Amino acid sequence: MRQNKLKTQDIVVMYTQQHLTLRQIGKLVDMSAMAVSKRHKAAGVTAHDGEWIKANCGFCGADIERRRSEHRNKFDVYCNMECYAASRESPGFKPWRHGSRIARAIVSQYFKLDQEHIVHHVDGDERNNNLDNLEVYASQSDHIKHHHGKSKVMPLWRGSAA
Repeated sequence: MRQNKLKTQDIVVMYTQQHLTLRQIGKLVDMSAMAVSKRHKAAGVTAHDGEWIKANCGFCGADIERRRSEHRNKFDVYCNMECYAASRESPGFKPWRHGSRIARAIVSQYFKLDQEHIVHHVDGDERNNNLDNLEVYASQSDHIKHHHGKSKVMPLWRGSAA
């Protein structure tokens, strides 16, 4: 096992003052991120000692602090689970037990549906099966992306264009 001659204090400074990630430190000192983490743990350094950033809740706008590593590559940050759940609600959605089955039967008359295709009701009312109210998405993933508005996913078929 190779011993690294670098002082633990130097690694701690890189993390707490220079705000480098464990992987960045590991590359600089020729160690794995896990080895850097073990050195931090031995020195009494916790994740709380790393860089913190200020952000706003994606729903209510409240100020919150997050570790940089938790915030990186995230779209929205929420202050609690209630705000997260409220941001995902669809107030106009009116479920109906037979809605998707009937909608699939109607759409299949105009468009060849595969098993993974999802029929979407534009107005959220599953009893409204007018062609103008129906769209087809390639997968459940695309359907969810459409609902969350994170990316511009185009439907494979629109009933309004039929």
